[in-house]
Amino acid sequence: MAKSANNLVHWAQICAIEEALDLARSHGLSVPAVRAALFDAPTDSRTLRELERMRLTWWAKDLDSVERLGHEIGRPMPVADMCRARMPSITVGSLAELLVWEPTDDPTPEIRDSTP
Repeated sequence: MAKSANNLVHWAQICAIEEALDLARSHGLSVPAVRAALFDAPTDSRTLRELERMRLTWWAKDLDSVERLGHEIGRPMPVADMCRARMPSITVGSLAELLVWEPTDDPTPEIRDSTP
């Protein structure tokens, strides 16, 4: 039971971290900078710090176990359901690209020399 609880939290963290960093990217923020800021926030975790090392291999098996445990007691598992819906689109490659994303446009206005 404890392993399944850990697995549920782990996959939920991956989904939440990916969504938060993708939101930052969508707003033009440096993903590495936002991630570094999260290291100093209550959101810090081993999952956040080691995301690029995650192989994302066992999510379906782990979530099946969690859902079986919930079914045994007649309890819905909405977080597991959310993870099951999100995890197919979260890949090692997509995370690798996300974790290094930097804005390409320089937000600093161009200064032109007005000297004749």
